[in-house]
Amino acid sequence: IQGTDLGGVTVQRDSGAANFRLFNISGSATVTLQGLTIRNGRGGPYGGGVQSTNSSLTIEDCVVADNVATFSSDQQGGGIAGVSNNGAATLVVRRSIIRDNSAEAQGGGIYNWGNGGSASLTLTDSTLDGNATTSWASAILNQASNGATATLVASGNTFSNHPGSGAVVVGTG
Repeated sequence: IQGTDLGGVTVQRDSGAANFRLFNISGSATVTLQGLTIRNGRGGPYGGGVQSTNSSLTIEDCVVADNVATFSSDQQGGGIAGVSNNGAATLVVRRSIIRDNSAEAQGGGIYNWGNGGSASLTLTDSTLDGNATTSWASAILNQASNGATATLVASGNTFSNHPGSGAVVVGTG
């Protein structure tokens, strides 16, 4: 899906609408979201704005803002969630702004989770600002469990205004 320039085309949930995630990508799909503003999604348990499961997703020249991973106390990835569920997940975020997203648990901006498979997150030349959680990893949570791997490669990024304990957390559990 291609917009015009950085955040040029807006995809958003109306604030009066029922809760729903804006993009749900799965089934070994390869998808590129470019030049979009992805705003006001409400989804869970992973990815308030965008969830990609066992797929390859590239987010380029996008603004991902004001999304919430919600519905219970264990929600991750307010803005974006890349999830490997006994498969492979690839998430690339390039020249994008991830701001003011939140999660009821961890990974307010981005959640990258390998669960019995492999998940990779490449973050390049992007800005993460003002993302929040009720727990920890307010900007990014990169996590592996059940014998999986989760890889994070980051370069040329800016992180600011992330409250709580740890803007970026890499671990297993």
